[in-house]
Amino acid sequence: MTLSKDPFGDVLERLQNTDLDFIVCGGMAAIIHGVERTTLDLDLSVSLSPKNIPVLLTAVETLGFTPRVPVHPSILADEVEVSKMISEKHAVVFTFIDTENPFFQLDIFLLPDLRYENLLPFSEILSYRDKPLRVLTAKKLLELKESIDPPRAKDQMDILLLKQILNEQS
Repeated sequence: MTLSKDPFGDVLERLQNTDLDFIVCGGMAAIIHGVERTTLDLDLSVSLSPKNIPVLLTAVETLGFTPRVPVHPSILADEVEVSKMISEKHAVVFTFIDTENPFFQLDIFLLPDLRYENLLPFSEILSYRDKPLRVLTAKKLLELKESIDPPRAKDQMDILLLKQILNEQS
């Protein structure tokens, strides 16, 4: 995939054109809510339902992404294997990288609390490039950022800016 000036935006726009059930989280969600920052990955909470996994696999392949680890991504459909990745490897995400640009990565959340079904009530549909995009709410994003222990410098900055944005909205 050739990167543009807004590679994450391009990926999101292409994902918007699929039937993939996903929620934008992390740094990109913060950016969409108005936080001025950069990010090196795109964090998504994706439904790991049997219907959604083939859509995910087709989407990442079409976008030119491959798993960072030597594991076939169809493993995401196997709850036992996902649980093993979490407990044995301490995996929080399943990472896909752009083979042409390995610093450009797509992270799919694995932890139960960050699963699509659990975050869905804390998401909202926003307009992104004139199309609907499901994004984690600023309030839930702030809550998740505040739960990071220890917080990184960028998380501390996100917390400060998200609080400002939420105060301005109320």
